[in-house]
Parts: sequence; structure tokens; C-alpha cells
Amino acid sequence: MERLSSSLQSAKEDLAQGTSRPRINDFCVCVCVCVCVFGDTEACCPLGWDLYSRNCYYFSTNGMSWHRARDHCTSRGASLLVLQSADERRFVVSRTAPLFFWLGLSDERTGSWEWVDRTPYKIDRRCQPDDWRLHGLEGGEDCAHFHSDGRYNDDHCSRHYRQNPP
Repeated sequence: MERLSSSLQSAKEDLAQGTSRPRINDFCVCVCVCVCVFGDTEACCPLGWDLYSRNCYYFSTNGMSWHRARDHCTSRGASLLVLQSADERRFVVSRTAPLFFWLGLSDERTGSWEWVDRTPYKIDRRCQPDDWRLHGLEGGEDCAHFHSDGRYNDDHCSRHYRQNPP
């Protein structure tokens, strides 16, 4: 209780000074509709964020490109979603399906799939990633999002998500 009181007093002082910012330890989750997550907190999450398993998750309501979603999370002291467990995946999918949300997963930097924290990953969807190029956009599909069924899919990074599947 003492820790909560101290945190509340500190937040009040920050608000009074106009320096209030989310206090985030590790990362944020952004998925195509931008899901930001910052981690390892026992405290309350900022307004508009959801607490799950000691992490705070922000599910954006605005569609944006993968790069903009990544920057949006970073500006909040967080990062695009880097999934750590099957339980976390189920939680996020329960909040995002049937919409498409960007994951913190791309092959743009190295040509190999990796999370934004640079942990390598192999996409698990059959026939994916396919780096499809007939979409009429320049280049291939270098960024991953949650498909409407909760699986990962690669797509062109410039697409704006947070919409119903086409």
C-alpha cells in the first residue's frame, strides 16, 4: 500500500509539472492496429492500456503502417509486440481478432525473420512467408501481422492495419 501511495504521489507531481509520461520498464506491443506492450510491472498501467501477466498492452484504434506502428510504440516507451509465450499469444489474439494487427516481426533488416528485439523467428503459417509481390506495391512483404484467424502472415510494411480483413 505504501508503494502505491508513493507512486500516486509521484504521478501527481509529474502531472502538476507537466512531465507525466508512462513509466515503462521493457517493451510495448503494437500490432497492425498497433498493440504496444511494456513489461514487468506490478503497478497500474497507464489509462487506455491493459494489464496482462505483469505487462501493459496498448491496442491502438488507428490504422498505420508497420514503421509508423513501431515508432508509435517507441514514442510511448514501448515496442511492437514480441511474443514470449502461447498464453500471451492467446491473450493478444482474443483482443485483436478478426482485425489485422502488426507484430514486432520483420525480415526487412537482414532478410531473415526476426523480432524487433532481434530475436530470430520462423513464421509458422503454411506457405508463409511467401514474400508476394503482385500486390502492386514496390517490393515484397517484409513485415508480419496477426491474420484474422490469429496466425502470422507477411505483408507489405506500408499497409495500414486496424481494419477488418479485405
